[in-house]
Formats: sequence, structure tokens, C-alpha cells
Amino acid sequence: MENDIVTLVEDIPRLGLAYSSGKWGLSTIPASGWRDLEEEDGSLGSSKQCWAFQTDIDVSGWGNQGLTFYPLQAGVQEGYMFSYINNDLLQVIDIMTDSPFDVVDFCVKNTQSILARTLPALYQSTLQTPTLNSDMVFPPLGFENILYGNSRNMGFNSNFPSAGGTPMVMPINSNDFGSMNPTATDKIYITRLLICDNALQTDGFMYCPPTRFILKGQLKRETDLSYIFRLKDSFKTTQTDVGYNEL
Repeated sequence: MENDIVTLVEDIPRLGLAYSSGKWGLSTIPASGWRDLEEEDGSLGSSKQCWAFQTDIDVSGWGNQGLTFYPLQAGVQEGYMFSYINNDLLQVIDIMTDSPFDVVDFCVKNTQSILARTLPALYQSTLQTPTLNSDMVFPPLGFENILYGNSRNMGFNSNFPSAGGTPMVMPINSNDFGSMNPTATDKIYITRLLICDNALQTDGFMYCPPTRFILKGQLKRETDLSYIFRLKDSFKTTQTDVGYNEL
């Protein structure tokens, strides 16, 4: 298996939400596995509600053979277009990490204002509502833990038709981030985070299509000393959630 090129694949289901009476809630589309983070932490306001889906890929078999995974390419494939209300933005954050990612903590600390909104592996805030750039600090774990990430702001374009009265949205901007560092972890953690801005509290719908996460890489055998240090780093990262500022 050494020097083999392998492709890791993980599928996540679709999600449909409806906004009514000042709150996002489930539409008729099932949401198996999706988490309403506002229900988990009441400090998240309903006008900036966060939904998340998390899963993982077990790669412990490689470690049993003393192999290290070297990422080469990563990305996501989506079955259809996103839909959203026509007067605000939907932020979609996709992350592949070699350590657990605490989405509740991240959303509480990073979605309370536009200035505070940052990405994992970049700046994070020590305050929930920072007012100055000096309030932003590097997280204790970050860039090296995130193998691949992408953030998109999705917005309505009047040139696109509406499907059943629900506006279709396309990326206004898209930013890739992550280290693509080699890893000897036992699991690859997959996270999709949806930040539903709706400051005007417009009634409407959100649709997130089913998505496939893909991570392609090569398995290699390192020297004993290098592999021991790789295992040490992987153990350290798996013991700490990415996204915490106080550690």
C-alpha cells in the first residue's frame, strides 16, 4: 500500500430550511445529521443562525501499517445549486481537519459581527464583538490542523430564475485555505457550516444540496524518527478542538 494514491470520499445529505415568524426552522426536507447550533447555544441569535453537519473518515488502518498520508488535492462536489432569500448572504464553510472542530464555540465567537467573522486557521477573536483589529489574535491551533477549507458567500443574482419562487444563489466570492500538511491521524474530520444571515428577517427558504467531500493523497513510509514526531503532532491535535481560544 506504500506509495499508493488514495482518494477519500464522504457524502453529506441536503438541508432545507424555512424562515418564518423570526426564526429559521426545518422545511419539508429531512435534516438527518444536521445540527441547529442555536438550540445548542442560546447566545446565537436567530437572525444569524448557524447550522452544521459533521462526520469523519476512519483512516486508522494506515497508522497500523506505519504510513503517513500526504494530501495532494481536495475539494467538494455538489448535486445542485443553493437557494436562499434574495436580500442577504448565506455563508458556506467547508473544512477537512485532522483534529475535532468545535462548531458551536466557533459560531459563538465569530458570527456576532462582520468584523468578528474570520475563518479557522486565520484570525480568531478574543471577544465576541471585537471593535479593533488589535482584538484579533491567532488561535492556539489553526493552519496546520486544517488540511483543506473553503468559504463562500452566496448571493442572489436577478439574472437567474427562481425555482418555485425560491431565488437561486451563486458564490459572490470563494476563498480556499488550509495547510495540506502530511498527517498520521486516525481520522479525517469533515465539517460543513452554514451561517444564515437574515438581518431583515425576510420570510423565505434556504436549500443546501447534497455534497461530496473529496481528499486525494499519497501514502508514504517515513523514517522511524520522523514518523514518531508525526505521531506526536497528530496525537496533540486530536486532543484539542480547533476553534477554542482559551487553550
